[in-house]
Amino acid sequence: MKERPVIYLDYASGTPLHGDVDAAMQPFFRERFANPRALHRDGVANKEVIEEARASIGKLLNASQDELYFTSGGTDANMRALWGVVNALQDSGRELSNMHVVVSMLEHSSVRACAEMFARRGLSVSFAPVTTEGVVDVTKLQELIQDNTVLVSVMLVNNEIGTVQPIEEIAKIIREKRKTSHGQTPLLHTDATQAPLTIRLDMKKLGADLVTLDAYKMYGPAGSGLLFVRTGVPYVGLCGVLHGRSGYEGATPNTGAIVGLEKALTLAQKRYEETALHFNALSTYLIKRIHERFSECIVNGEKTECAGGIVNVTFPGSEGEFLVAQLSEHGIAASAKSACLSGGGEGSYVIAAFDREHANNTIRFSFGYSTTREDIDVLMSVLSDIIS
Repeated sequence: MKERPVIYLDYASGTPLHGDVDAAMQPFFRERFANPRALHRDGVANKEVIEEARASIGKLLNASQDELYFTSGGTDANMRALWGVVNALQDSGRELSNMHVVVSMLEHSSVRACAEMFARRGLSVSFAPVTTEGVVDVTKLQELIQDNTVLVSVMLVNNEIGTVQPIEEIAKIIREKRKTSHGQTPLLHTDATQAPLTIRLDMKKLGADLVTLDAYKMYGPAGSGLLFVRTGVPYVGLCGVLHGRSGYEGATPNTGAIVGLEKALTLAQKRYEETALHFNALSTYLIKRIHERFSECIVNGEKTECAGGIVNVTFPGSEGEFLVAQLSEHGIAASAKSACLSGGGEGSYVIAAFDREHANNTIRFSFGYSTTREDIDVLMSVLSDIIS
């Protein structure tokens, strides 16, 4: 029996390795494998390759290369961002009990886990509410900022519903707060892992103090990420390395993965407008087909700005994970929530933040470069059969 070809609609969880990225990486896994921390010629050569990649990324992001830290992925970068700021403030003599962090209710599980861990150790944490469209309520977030707030974390593009958050507006509020307090805090961290394929990234324009990126979300290698830390931000790495002294903490730098990250980011930013048009057209088509076929469904975030590569739909009365399993039986890959939280039967906390009743009834479709309208037609045919 001929196996049905897979229609992959879960690119927000991870993307395939772009051919050009793979070609750029391979020499560093075979011929040029030397440890870049070694003092011999081959090691020094690989260290230079890493610095060239850092300089290239700096130009792409309108950032200084000294502001860039390579990590093992987006989750690692998120955790380092929060830990790094709190560590630096503790080293300066500030107690955890005199620190406050604000985290939006839409954040990735790695950010939430860090915040909850801090709360158990005495740091105060507030969760900023969101509107019914899945966008952070800026007014309420501003009200949560206190004199002892050291960090605010709001992601740029939500990984489950695709809503674009008002980071530039929030950054302005943060800067004004710093002016009135005459201090280094509060700081703004944004998880931008879902942004590079469709949004032009400019660190100066964005205004965040710490920014997370992940190669795996933009046709780069899994296990390769980046943390931007703006110059002057209080930050101490997990290994006690001060900001500016090392661009890769702890583990041996993975030259191939860093080269892959640089190549993937370059390709993504080069074609972001084209990709955004492609994804928006697919989203519009899918949403139109869904509304025509399922009058009771809810397209989450439909009435606000979304990154076109993600469509999140609530089907009242249908379990999201059941739908995902049934679609998989028909060769279609989708997801009910973030891949980091899949399984366990619990609903999406992102959906619960604005629609608790339907936290278990949602499914996410996310697109890639090769996704077509024909893929959506097949999806709609299969989905109609399953729900019927």
